[in-house]
Amino acid sequence: MGAYIPFFFIPAYASARTGAPPTLAFYFLVILSGASTIGRVIPNFLADKTGPLNMLVPCAFITAVLALCWIPVSSVGGLAAFSVLYGAFSGALLSLSPPSIASLTHDLSRTGTRLGMAFALAGVGLLIGNPVAG
Repeated sequence: MGAYIPFFFIPAYASARTGAPPTLAFYFLVILSGASTIGRVIPNFLADKTGPLNMLVPCAFITAVLALCWIPVSSVGGLAAFSVLYGAFSGALLSLSPPSIASLTHDLSRTGTRLGMAFALAGVGLLIGNPVAG
């Protein structure tokens, strides 16, 4: 439910908590998205060697810890560091879930059904999470 909350609220948080001007506050979203792009590519290459589930679990844990570390951030530099780290690990979290589900499926004819069921449940949580956080 909380994976996309920083993507929606980081500009407002930057303006309110760090005192960043609105033009700079917008760029925290760009930093977060750029790091997310890197996080969506590199961990997937590493998952070929270690296994997608073995890569997903640490990335999910680190993303959760970083989400809690967002609370005390009060400086522009700290928020920039948070944006880079959270973007990279949340990108890995979001891009490693389909290969993890597929690796748990032995019968490939059921892969689409399992992916659909997983994304339907995740979609409900992601749809509810951002308004509740706001």
